[in-house]
Amino acid sequence: WTLIDTDDLIVAIAGKPIQRIFAEDGETYFRCVERDAVMEACAGGQRVIASGGGAPVTVENRHEIFRSSLVVGLHANPETILERLLSQLRGGSVRPLLATPDPKGRIRTLLAEREAVYALAHLAIKTDALTTAQVTSVILDHLNAATMPCATGKVARRDGPAKETSLG
Repeated sequence: WTLIDTDDLIVAIAGKPIQRIFAEDGETYFRCVERDAVMEACAGGQRVIASGGGAPVTVENRHEIFRSSLVVGLHANPETILERLLSQLRGGSVRPLLATPDPKGRIRTLLAEREAVYALAHLAIKTDALTTAQVTSVILDHLNAATMPCATGKVARRDGPAKETSLG
């Protein structure tokens, strides 16, 4: 399996860091490049795709993401999100949508605006008190519980019909 981060694809496609895209070209252009990145990320198999929180808000992106993927929503309280983002910012990361005097308020607003879209995820995990390893374990447990081999060589999914897959 390959990890694909759509932010990395956006930087590669645009040829500049995300903060420069926002500063020089604006959010509308960023969302266009993000669409291209989502389409590229979803085009292959056996990928774990990390997308930005705004990616599934766009109808075209949401359609592609849900068409091709098991969607796992990682949820946390605004305080936890801010703490994690501040840690990333100290490491040099930039979050243009949080460049505001009240980043926690902005996080609350974004979560409220995106709540209906985030609720569509196939699996939702509350991550406030979990490590990365624990989140991974929850996802793997879900996948193992959701599928079981059948004598036909298909996988019976408890949430839908049997799906062709390679078991080996």
